[in-house]
Amino acid sequence: MADEHLPQGDIKMDKKISNVSMAFWLGEHPILKEKKRTKREKYMGFLIWYTPEGVSRLTESMLALYRKRILGDEDFEPPLSPSIKGLFRYRFALCMDLWFLNALDDKERALSLLERLEAESGLAWMYKKKLRLLWERLYVRDNGARFAKVEPLIERWQKNRLFFQKPAKKILFTANMSAGKSTLINALIGKKVNKSQSMACTAKLHYIWNKPFEDGLTAEDDNVLNLDADYMTLMTDDAGNESSKISVGAYFRLMCGQSGPLCLQDTPGVNSALNEVHGRITKEAVEKGDFDRLVYVVNAGAIATNDEYAYMTYLAETRGKEPMVFAVNKLDGFRAGEDSISGSLEGIREDIRRLGFENAVVCPVSAYAGYLAKKALFDGGLEEEEQDELDVMCRIFRRKEYDLSAYYPREVKEVCEKIAADQADLHRQKYVRLLLQCGILPLEYILTKSEGQRK
Repeated sequence: MADEHLPQGDIKMDKKISNVSMAFWLGEHPILKEKKRTKREKYMGFLIWYTPEGVSRLTESMLALYRKRILGDEDFEPPLSPSIKGLFRYRFALCMDLWFLNALDDKERALSLLERLEAESGLAWMYKKKLRLLWERLYVRDNGARFAKVEPLIERWQKNRLFFQKPAKKILFTANMSAGKSTLINALIGKKVNKSQSMACTAKLHYIWNKPFEDGLTAEDDNVLNLDADYMTLMTDDAGNESSKISVGAYFRLMCGQSGPLCLQDTPGVNSALNEVHGRITKEAVEKGDFDRLVYVVNAGAIATNDEYAYMTYLAETRGKEPMVFAVNKLDGFRAGEDSISGSLEGIREDIRRLGFENAVVCPVSAYAGYLAKKALFDGGLEEEEQDELDVMCRIFRRKEYDLSAYYPREVKEVCEKIAADQADLHRQKYVRLLLQCGILPLEYILTKSEGQRK
């Protein structure tokens, strides 16, 4: 019986979702186990042969990635060949790669490539029939055919297609300078893919898209589409990008699980004294309204400033009737006996009521504590100073007066407590509990699982 969760028929992908969301299976590709470089070169030459010149920017970038991973050099030009001779054992992976590069969401285009391959490959009819069954399973229906050597690739193929068929949810983050907005985004994603305010800041909107599964790659479209961007590339803006947009794609380490395409939009600080363009670009994005929820990140240590009040007034006038989150950050800096978390949060709620926000929630967080907790959970190997800071954060948020989960709705807290309790490993449970107590896990749930999208 066909798997009801697999895409059936010729379903087009949502073109509103960025190409940087594409996830790859290169980490476990069977050709990587091939010891003979000549065969790897022939494999790559085969893919290039069947990929027409002048293809899309995405396909060119994908070919560069394949060269880099298969041959170790994204610029190397292998000898081209239409022949499958010598690559028979890789025939299913070859077809999947060929379709993936050229026709992931185009059944007829994939069939045309298959027919050309049948005519040029010299394969016996029985092997051609098996390739047809593979095409049918990927593009038409689950026909019961199984392909032991590429089943892991087929699983990832289906995850990509299912993912791109779902509607995207977009969340725009905005703040004044030094509120910790970029750190909060990095904490939600679980990776440092976004510049913090301590780094050079440019007037760019960053659109950060999740991927359907972890492929170990972070993509960036910043003038050049780089599907395997390293840390320095991510942290350095391309001077050749004359637009105000940079797109990034990475697998989000969401403790609440993946539920479809998600785009976190990071905007420049609105009160930059050095560059008024920053504020203008951000306000244009806010007024354009291309998002489902707005998150305003507030520095808990600067709640009563003129800049904060002025921007809250502007947001109330432009987006006051829509779903909105006030993420109150840097609460780990409060001192018992000197500062009041509950008092500060109530002050913000009073401002929200007075300014006329109709659908806003207040979410207290420590973005840095959440970022360290996810780094410990997924990466390990923290630097000594980071580990010391993480230990301090664990002690702080264990204290009742600092437990930020107490300020979230009961149903949200209960779900998050279960996520923490379900961690079999006590070491992981410790850091998931920190994510709960520092507010990052409840905020993640509210942003990704709760209702609040525009109708």
